[in-house]
Amino acid sequence: MVCLFLIWHFRALYIDHLPPALSSRLRYYAPLSTFEDAAEQGFSTAAFDLSGNMAGDSRAGLDDRTLTEVRRIMEEKRCNFDEARVIHTNRMFARHGIDPNGYPIDPKAITRLS
Repeated sequence: MVCLFLIWHFRALYIDHLPPALSSRLRYYAPLSTFEDAAEQGFSTAAFDLSGNMAGDSRAGLDDRTLTEVRRIMEEKRCNFDEARVIHTNRMFARHGIDPNGYPIDPKAITRLS
């Protein structure tokens, strides 16, 4: 019984390494396949209005990998979609050498010519 509890409790550590059919059963939600499905499932707020932003836009939106990462952040940090998106964006910036304000971290980078 204790072993089953530990497996369930620490599922976030191994769930992404399982086959999709099995990992989707261990989560509290079903995987989203489209941007419209994401909006219907609550991955939209007044600050990030997917339906308003998508009108007439041919881009695909958030890819499956990004949605999975945002979902994981929401689960781990117990935050809403907006906060998880900000955390994801800041992590992406950091990986590319950009601070959260949008300025390069590299001190040799030229940001102004005046």
